Amino acid sequence: MFNLKNVAAALVVPLLCSATAWAAPDEFNITLGVVGADPDVGKIMASLYDSAESYMEDSLVDIATDVDEHGSVRLNLGSHAPGQFAIVIFYDKNENGKLDTNFIGIPKEKVGF
Repeated sequence: MFNLKNVAAALVVPLLCSATAWAAPDEFNITLGVVGADPDVGKIMASLYDSAESYMEDSLVDIATDVDEHGSVRLNLGSHAPGQFAIVIFYDKNENGKLDTNFIGIPKEKVGF
């Protein structure tokens, strides 16, 4: 039996996909969701880099956001042209603005690359 709703959906989905390909945006918004921090404790710090030369030296974006009551954070790193990026992120639990390490440089706070 033919169901008109299924036929309409089968026609609309390919058209939507094609329209997206035709009108690709010049920039994309980069947003991160972070979970697993202690509720209402510390900040999530993140930096965005766009080249090997700038990595850990000259970031495009630096952001610090308070952890919410659920232990999560949503970070908006802004709009950028398509490309390859590196993101460095760490949980600044004691809010001193830096990544704490032990005497041989191993992080004491949670990190992600």
